Amino acid sequence: KERVKKAGGRIEGALRVSLSWFNFDDLDLHVAQPPGRGIHGAMPNEISFRNTRGWTGGTLDVDMNAGSGYSREAVENVVWATTPPDGPYRIIVNNFCLRESRDPGFVIETECGGEIAHYSYNKQVRDGQNITVATLHMKGGHIERVDPGDAGITSASISQDKWGLKTEQYVKVSTVM
Repeated sequence: KERVKKAGGRIEGALRVSLSWFNFDDLDLHVAQPPGRGIHGAMPNEISFRNTRGWTGGTLDVDMNAGSGYSREAVENVVWATTPPDGPYRIIVNNFCLRESRDPGFVIETECGGEIAHYSYNKQVRDGQNITVATLHMKGGHIERVDPGDAGITSASISQDKWGLKTEQYVKVSTVM
């Protein structure tokens, strides 16, 4: 979330899907939307670098390590400002350009209704390879169910309230004792 904010992406919205990785590869975040309407059915069904705005209201607003200017703290981000329509949203990561084998893998962070989940992949993503991370089934503005993706994806806990704070979220502190 902090990397997305630093890269100029939006972190506030009804649903956010963010990708982060740790080398100079050009990983791409794709979100396949529910079978849809679009404008006369003409809009592609996937939000990605080729189609940054989806018929469901999702927008890809950060696309790093494409072209020039590489970072080892790269992110990509898709956010829905308003409640996305009900249906399945499949999260896919593609390695558009393999540049190195150092620090392989990636992390996907999803946030919906203040609840955050992480999905990690700790292996090298081959050049041109697609990794299906998970499918989020949205209903009434909430994630009703999550179907796991490809083998090798591990998921972390979803945020909860503990001592008046949300876990899995950044909390600025002034003193540590």
